[in-house]
Amino acid sequence: MVLIVGGAVLALLCTCNHQSFQMQIYISDNAIIASVQRAFQAVYPYLKLEFYSQAQEAGQVSAAVRKVSPQTPIDDIRDEGTCGWLDISQRRTAAELVSDLKETMGLTAQVMPRRGDLWLKTACTINWSLAQLNAATIRTNLYLY
Repeated sequence: MVLIVGGAVLALLCTCNHQSFQMQIYISDNAIIASVQRAFQAVYPYLKLEFYSQAQEAGQVSAAVRKVSPQTPIDDIRDEGTCGWLDISQRRTAAELVSDLKETMGLTAQVMPRRGDLWLKTACTINWSLAQLNAATIRTNLYLY
């Protein structure tokens, strides 16, 4: 199944053993940040991909001025790397996703869980799978609100 979400292509590909699904987003040079964010949130509604103009050190708090506007084209913030497919499968960790974005596509990003109306940094949960992080965030939001 292929779903086009605001210029980014979201593909759900079934693996050979039919026991797990591989989900990927195609990020092109002319895609804008918002289209990638919408495609990601179509799968993980309680998680957000936030993009930054500079690399962050581990544990560093990002200033709001370093966040990239959702209307920014991908090619405007890329250090190096190329466009391509980003694996957002459920078993992937937030750390693996962030690493893939940086190493393969030259993009600096952070996976952020939603708490009410706020998006938080994933310091302690960076090594959780995307499915685990999304489910925990859903449970927390149901409990809090």
